[in-house]
Amino acid sequence: MTRIRLTYRALDDLDTIYNGSLEKWGEKVADEYLSHIEESLKLLAESPLLLKTNDNVSNRFKVYPASRHFLICDTLGNDIYVLTIQHMSADLINTLQDMAPTLEEEANVLHERLRRSR
Repeated sequence: MTRIRLTYRALDDLDTIYNGSLEKWGEKVADEYLSHIEESLKLLAESPLLLKTNDNVSNRFKVYPASRHFLICDTLGNDIYVLTIQHMSADLINTLQDMAPTLEEEANVLHERLRRSR
């Protein structure tokens, strides 16, 4: 079975999503957002081929919708690494371009660590 791993950035995104939702819409909505993301992660673990490259967004990273968010991922071996989680209202193309240098570096570090651990 495919393992899903979240980077520190993705974990921070989850905190931001929860706390922002809690402040704007309350605990019920904040819990629902996290629940939808968790269900999407479980679905990807069971069916990793659902994760697709979208050349309109990124030719490097894979994207998967999770309710009102996008999971931006990279795959290493049988593992899926969630690099960041972005709201669908964001201009995803520009957001990823702004993040690209550091997001690319994070992915390269993950690849190197995996290569060394084998």
